[in-house]
Amino acid sequence: MRIGRIQIFIYFIILSITIYVNLINTGCSHQADTEQNMSALDSYKISENQWPSSLLARNIGYTVYSPDTLPTQKPVVIYLTNLPTPRIGLTTDEALIDNFLDSEMIVFVVDYENDPRAVIPGIMSDIDSLYNYAQNMSAYPIDKDWIYIIPEGHTIDRKIEICKFKNKPVGMDVIYPSEPKAAVPLMLQVTSVSKRGKWINKRACYIFGLLTTGYAGAIMDWNISKGIVPHGDLFPEKRALRLLRGRAAEWNLSGKIGITGPSKGGTRAALAAVINENKMEADLGPYAEEPSRFNVALVSAGRHAREFLIKDGCMNTSSRGRPVEELRATSSITYVTPDDPALFLSVGELDTYRTEQMKRLAKRCKKVGLEYQLVNQKGLGHEYNPNPDVIKEIFNFFDRYLK
Repeated sequence: MRIGRIQIFIYFIILSITIYVNLINTGCSHQADTEQNMSALDSYKISENQWPSSLLARNIGYTVYSPDTLPTQKPVVIYLTNLPTPRIGLTTDEALIDNFLDSEMIVFVVDYENDPRAVIPGIMSDIDSLYNYAQNMSAYPIDKDWIYIIPEGHTIDRKIEICKFKNKPVGMDVIYPSEPKAAVPLMLQVTSVSKRGKWINKRACYIFGLLTTGYAGAIMDWNISKGIVPHGDLFPEKRALRLLRGRAAEWNLSGKIGITGPSKGGTRAALAAVINENKMEADLGPYAEEPSRFNVALVSAGRHAREFLIKDGCMNTSSRGRPVEELRATSSITYVTPDDPALFLSVGELDTYRTEQMKRLAKRCKKVGLEYQLVNQKGLGHEYNPNPDVIKEIFNFFDRYLK
C-alpha cells in the first residue's frame, strides 16, 4: 500500500512537469508566431522608439509603421499591444495593421508587456498622455485631427455617413473588435468640435478607455441648427443609433448602446437621451424599424436649462431676449421622464455656469424619478474628469446597463 502511494505521487510529479513544459513550449510557439507575423510588416517599419509611461513610471517601446515616406499628413492609429486585459478581437495584429497601412494611416504599435497596471482606471492617464504625445510630435507627418488610440484586436471603419444635412454628410467613425467571440456593447460620443468632419478630439479619452474593457465605440459630428431636433425635424444622434443597430452584425455589436459627449457634445447627448418621441423626426431614415432609445448616457457639462443660462452666469448666449417657451422647448430638462435611460452627470465645480446647469438637470431627474448620478468634481474646470475613482464609477455605471 505504501509503495502504491509513492508510485502515484511520482506519477503526478511527472505529469505536472510534462504539462508545464508543454505550456512553456506553447507560449514560445505563440510568441514566435507573433514575431513572424509582425516581421511581415518590416518593409513598412520606419523607427523604433521609447515613450515615457506615467502609469508604469518607465519607458516602454513602440514601433512606427507608415505606408510610405511622403510628407503628406496622415491619420495615426496608436495600437496598444500586450495589455493584461483579455483580447476581444481575434483577427491578427498583422492583418489589422496591414489594413490600417492600406488605408493610408500611420501606426504606432505600443507594447505594454502584459504589465498588470495597464488597466482601467490607471491606463486612462496614459491614453491622455499618448494623445498629447502624438499631438505634439513633429517627426512624422501626422494629421492631428485624426488620432485614434485602440487596443489590439480592434479596427476602425472611418467616415460612415449617418445622414445629410443641408446637402452635406453627417459622419462618424466606428471602432470595434474584429472577429470577437461574442457581440459587444457600444458607446457613441458626440464631439464638441463645431466644424463638421472634425469629430475626433482629445475628449474621446473615455471612448478609447472603454475599448480596453470589452466595448466598441463610435464618435460622430456635432450638430445644432434650426434644422436639427429640437430646433427642427432631423435628429442625427437618433439616426446614428438606428444605423448602429441596423448594422450591428457588421460591427459585432450587441445592440446595447449608450451615448456621451463633452461640453457642446454633452448638450446633444442629453437631448438624444431624453427626447424619445419619434414624431419629432420628419424622416426616421433607412433603419426606421430599429429602436430609438439609448440604454444609458454620460453627460459631461453642457447647457440643459436655457431659460436660466444668464442667471447661472453665462454671458455668451443667444438666449437673451428669446421667449421662455422657446428656451424651454430646446432644453433637455423639459423632456426628462422616469422611463428615460439612466444619466451619469459629470461636471467640475469650477466650470462656471455649467455647474449650475448640471445641478438643474440632476434636480429634474430627481423630481420625476429618473435614475441618475451627479459628480461635481472639486477643483475641476471645463475638462474631462481624470479622477480614477470617478472613472471607475462611470465605467461601472455603463457596465450595469450595457453588459
